Amino acid sequence: MRSLALLAVLTLCLGARAQEPAECVDPFIGTTNFGTTNPGAVTPHGMMSVVPFNVMGSEENVYDKDARWWSTPYEYHNKFFTGFVFGRLSELIKELLEWTNKALFGIVIGMNVIKGLISPMLDSLKGTAIATQAAYDQNAGTYLQTENGDIWKGSYNISQSENLVDTIKQESGMDVTFFYGSQRIMTSAVDKNGDRILGSPAGDKVVEKVLNGGEEYFSDNVSMDGTIYYGYYVPVYQKGDSGTPIGMVF
Repeated sequence: MRSLALLAVLTLCLGARAQEPAECVDPFIGTTNFGTTNPGAVTPHGMMSVVPFNVMGSEENVYDKDARWWSTPYEYHNKFFTGFVFGRLSELIKELLEWTNKALFGIVIGMNVIKGLISPMLDSLKGTAIATQAAYDQNAGTYLQTENGDIWKGSYNISQSENLVDTIKQESGMDVTFFYGSQRIMTSAVDKNGDRILGSPAGDKVVEKVLNGGEEYFSDNVSMDGTIYYGYYVPVYQKGDSGTPIGMVF
């Protein structure tokens, strides 16, 4: 009896084996309930996929492509196989690629909408800046700075031109500023206390483009008293001299 019992134990032990990792994988996960994966074998390293196809072609199938997602090649509850497809991308990856393309398309459309909104605003800013420049430039004489620091254009005191900039703001809805060099001399913009924002310098990029380069320049990052503005800068020259700008307006 002892020999028979020992033989039974040895037989059980020899019959036992470790479970292979592949046996823990259920290849049918995601193949129903609108899942987009498939149970096809993939080899080597994802280069080739053999995908069962059973979502159309028989009344035995519960679901077809019109009833499910069009991207689903295999439905777990269907019984009739139409065939197999070779070299098919995982449907989940395909869905992600399609979603990415739609997202990129949406971004492009969104950027076009933004451009469509910014373009008229840029034209308005430019028009207001040029009008402000013309309003100052119509005065006879040259731009100069007096001993007390005021900036004049002939007999017109720019440093006291509050009425001009306030009128332009009232009519255009935009703040305007006159710079002599890089310093803010007159502006319609006010701080939280209602005081005009004067004396602060223009940014390095603005100086480089407008004062050093003599170019008109649009910026979407004009900071005044902690508030960010859009701004269009136009260089201001002495009459008859298009060499170096003496200042700028925006």
